[in-house]
Amino acid sequence: MPKYNIYRVMDFINMVGEEAVKDLFSDFSCEYKEGIHNDEVELFLKKNSVEFSKRKMSISYLVLDEQDRVAGYFTLTHKPDGANHEFCMNNRMYDVGNYQSDGDGKFQRSTKERIDRLRLVNGQKFSLHYDFGDDWMFVINVQRIDEAEEGTAPCVIQGKGSVTQYPDWDEFE
Repeated sequence: MPKYNIYRVMDFINMVGEEAVKDLFSDFSCEYKEGIHNDEVELFLKKNSVEFSKRKMSISYLVLDEQDRVAGYFTLTHKPDGANHEFCMNNRMYDVGNYQSDGDGKFQRSTKERIDRLRLVNGQKFSLHYDFGDDWMFVINVQRIDEAEEGTAPCVIQGKGSVTQYPDWDEFE
């Protein structure tokens, strides 16, 4: 059975240096089907994980194989105060049928609900209401629903665009 070591990115940087870590990341590839790569997963590790760890926006952990190659990684994101979210199944903010991050009894908790229990259908549209202070709204279109084998982990297969919630204001000075 292969052995893996897990390191926090910042601890690993302290051990081998930032340039060595970035060089190690350059070989990382996330192929979820033969010949198909998850560019978002690869891009986050290569371009954002170190900077986000430095700024304490998230904590990334490396999973290294016996040859010290990146076998995978996982990231825990710090949720800033007030950045709650809800999935608006009927596209209305604060509606009783929504799934909210804090689920105060009136609303269902979004973090406790399995996606297969939402009874989504092809063509359905619903919204993500993010950051109740700023009220960012994103439309989600269900384009396809595939049956997965038992035990298959969810995976983002495509994203569109990006948003910088907390930009680096230093570059504007």
